[in-house]
Amino acid sequence: MMWRRLKVSLLRRGVLKTVILIILTLMIVYVYNHPDNSSTEVIETQADVNGQQLMEDFSTSRSRRSQVLDEACRHKAKGSVENLAKTQFDHIIVNDKYKTLFCYVPKVACSQWKKVFLMMSGKVNDSRKLDEYTVHTVYSHFLRYLSSYQPNEILHKIKHYKKFIMVRNPLERLVSAFQNKFHGTGQKNYKFVEIGMQIVRKYRKDFTEPVTGRDVTFEEFASYVIDNPEGVRDEHWRSIVNLCSPCQVGYDFIAKQETLMEDANHIMSQMAPHIAFPAKPKVYMKSNTSESISYYLSQLPPSQVHKLLDIYKDDFSHFDYSFSKYVKDIF
Repeated sequence: MMWRRLKVSLLRRGVLKTVILIILTLMIVYVYNHPDNSSTEVIETQADVNGQQLMEDFSTSRSRRSQVLDEACRHKAKGSVENLAKTQFDHIIVNDKYKTLFCYVPKVACSQWKKVFLMMSGKVNDSRKLDEYTVHTVYSHFLRYLSSYQPNEILHKIKHYKKFIMVRNPLERLVSAFQNKFHGTGQKNYKFVEIGMQIVRKYRKDFTEPVTGRDVTFEEFASYVIDNPEGVRDEHWRSIVNLCSPCQVGYDFIAKQETLMEDANHIMSQMAPHIAFPAKPKVYMKSNTSESISYYLSQLPPSQVHKLLDIYKDDFSHFDYSFSKYVKDIF
């Protein structure tokens, strides 16, 4: 009797377990086929809101750049593009296939942008062939500049092509040029060794021969830029306004070194979406120029600082850069 009751009890338990298992299985199937999307929808909605906000912030900040430039140009006798000498267009790279103009500025991701245009030219199909040296030497003849066209062609391209420029804080660019050309990879270029020797002989009171040109101080370099008409004309530290004539050309988009990748990706999406913007050359990876500006300016007498600010005043005003924080750090 007891055995029979135990058997019935076990049987009932087995049935109960089976029923529970079936119910759980049905519940799992139901949940799988009818997921609760509320949390996912909240996340996706928030992502959409954040993404939209980022796009609006990007558009607003970049529009402000153009507004600042327009305002600065209104207060400056800019003249017309027709009256510019052809040499004023020798830094504007042209790609007729993509109907694009880009004014390259040395010490403002210059090597990276030249890599982009070499890839766009179709003459170079492997970006690994390009480095910070070959883009300026071996492959440079594949690039064409606006100054090489006839006047009517220049005006046509300025009117109808997309026009881009990338700028940088002028003092940071000046310091970067000094570091690179007189104490970095630029020493491989004998042109800057010769300039260094000229600087030392002219501005160092107690120099001894032989002069190497590889130990120029920033104060000596600043004196060269301030005093020498040819010195200030070197493309590596010539003012961006002088290099690219922004008031006359009217660039559609102003990119900045400070927001390099965001701006570069935007330009590439408009210009050549299939080409990825190249990484920063390894030789410049450890650069901390922005942190060095106050250090270098502190080596100069106030009169020199003011003269440098005067040389680059248009770059400050036209591209919305401030020099007040550097002056406060020094004086």
